[in-house]
Amino acid sequence: MMLEDRQRIMVIGSGGAGKSTFARQLAAMTGLPVIHLDRHYWQPGWERTPTEEWHTMVQEFAAGSEWIIDGNYANSLPLRVQRCDAIVFFDFPRLVCLSGVIRRRLSARTASRPDAAPGCPERLDVGFLKWVWSYND
Repeated sequence: MMLEDRQRIMVIGSGGAGKSTFARQLAAMTGLPVIHLDRHYWQPGWERTPTEEWHTMVQEFAAGSEWIIDGNYANSLPLRVQRCDAIVFFDFPRLVCLSGVIRRRLSARTASRPDAAPGCPERLDVGFLKWVWSYND
């Protein structure tokens, strides 16, 4: 693997592509702490974190000396890009990603995702499915 000497790694790509699973596995291999942005952005009931508070959080995450940050959040990409020394981009066909989110939803009936925020059960809605479908457009 070519990431062994990296200290700050971004993992981005479409929903359902496997970013969070990869980030956890990479963290286990490297010993780097993993930060799942979904876990911090969403508040119980799928409420968004206020913009100023969110930017402050991301700045604090990015300021760390070592991390794997999993998640897109385009409005905070510049903060992370400035500090990272590697970007892993999951660029899979949309049908692969859609099947990933459907499998994730079906498996969430018995277990919650470790990267999900507390109080935010797995869900599928038209807006999210459209976002996955048009991710690379």
